[in-house]
Amino acid sequence: VDAGGNATSSSSVTLNGSSTSNYDSEMTFPTVDMSAYRTTAQANSQYFATNKTYTDASPIPATPAGGVIYVNGNITIQGTQTSTACIVATGDISISKSGSTYPRITITAPTDYPAVVNSGNFTFSSDGNGGAFLQVSGLLYPQGNFSFTSGNNDQFTLTGSLVARGNISISP
Repeated sequence: VDAGGNATSSSSVTLNGSSTSNYDSEMTFPTVDMSAYRTTAQANSQYFATNKTYTDASPIPATPAGGVIYVNGNITIQGTQTSTACIVATGDISISKSGSTYPRITITAPTDYPAVVNSGNFTFSSDGNGGAFLQVSGLLYPQGNFSFTSGNNDQFTLTGSLVARGNISISP
């Protein structure tokens, strides 16, 4: 877990691996050429020119053609979603509870791609005892802040790396 700003977590968080705050003072963050992702998504009809919302009624494709989903704007994710995709947004990614439906999200990076890259903030928020979760396998790279705020019995599992240019905050 590497943050350009602060990396904080509550006492109930278990981190198996290292955590570095003020990472940009130790090493330059990589820049991401978003055009390569856009080109792949456009060639496979997975490019969206404006904000996109994924719900149980309109889910993220399980295995999108070409492996990349590109949204020129913000992405909102709700409900239960499972995808093997590289999800790219030029804005924020927000995962949240919808009514009484808790978010249960699993994202697995396809071969040769990160799991998530976005230019803005990445936010997961839930409350209560619903067993919400975020499971990511691969690189999770928000170029803004990363925030995971949840209720009891919620889980964030990352098999890979979390790199954020801003702050990282994890608090169940």
